[in-house]
Amino acid sequence: MHQGFKNIIWILFLLAWGCSKAPLPPDSENNVIDIDGDGKGEIQITTIDVDGASIKEAKIFLNGDFIGKSPTVIKGVPFGLHTLRAQKVGYEIYSETVTVESELAISRELILRKPPLNTGQLLVTVNIDSAKTTVTNAHNE
Repeated sequence: MHQGFKNIIWILFLLAWGCSKAPLPPDSENNVIDIDGDGKGEIQITTIDVDGASIKEAKIFLNGDFIGKSPTVIKGVPFGLHTLRAQKVGYEIYSETVTVESELAISRELILRKPPLNTGQLLVTVNIDSAKTTVTNAHNE
């Protein structure tokens, strides 16, 4: 067979493979956090804006503890009620309660919204030995 023909066949194969409708593998950028290690529930978290566009690198908290940045998968979540919080500079803080009832994964899209014009936000972060207060205006200043 002619070498040029082999190259064309190879290119067509790669194009057909790349255009298939098969599901893509999980995003390699996802953080996977195992908080308990005993195989309890799992929460898969992505953050989006009101138009459905992905927002990456939002800080994710579970029950007030920083877990990582979005998108993320939290494994080993004990059964019961939990509070999810997402925050990113330039967006309002998002919070919701989720119930983990089984080992089946729960998938959540957390919708982050821009604050209304002429507003800002006050964020107070407290840990055992210190507190940090951050005040921003509508221009993130």
